[in-house]
Amino acid sequence: MPQVKKTSKPTAGSVQESKAFRDRLRDRYDATDYVRVINIDDEKFDWQYFPSAGEDTYFTDNGTVRVTEGRQSFVKAYSEVMPGNEQLWSIEAGDSEVLIGDNADLFIEGLYKKLVAKQRIHDQPNVSETQVRKFNWTDGLLQEQMIDKIFVGIERPNFDEPRGSKAPKEKQRA
Repeated sequence: MPQVKKTSKPTAGSVQESKAFRDRLRDRYDATDYVRVINIDDEKFDWQYFPSAGEDTYFTDNGTVRVTEGRQSFVKAYSEVMPGNEQLWSIEAGDSEVLIGDNADLFIEGLYKKLVAKQRIHDQPNVSETQVRKFNWTDGLLQEQMIDKIFVGIERPNFDEPRGSKAPKEKQRA
């Protein structure tokens, strides 16, 4: 009988079901790593990201009032809203992008939930309005499989590095 080669892909018996989605991502990369992801859906995916250094918290009045700046808020008269440091992101269908790890967490988890919901709706399109649709976002094996498809790998970008081309030569004076 020919020998069967073991696969490194997760199977139903090898996946820990009670593991949190973010912990599955932490097994692959850190929140501060640069991560390449791909939108495997057939439509654009949008999400909102708030950088970890996007707000500043301090206390006033001898420590009795806590003030947080950086998030969206009203002006004193509540007549208008001041924008915060929130960032809107979008990746077109089939495109790949390099994101910081904590932003990639939001993209991967959001896209995973969207794809699971689309599949469940496709499988049972005619559900009555009085029935509840169950999406089962906690399926560990499906989480691992989707993360493997969306997460491409860790990138090592070089910022402010010369691109290998030489600076233009100065014109000689005659």
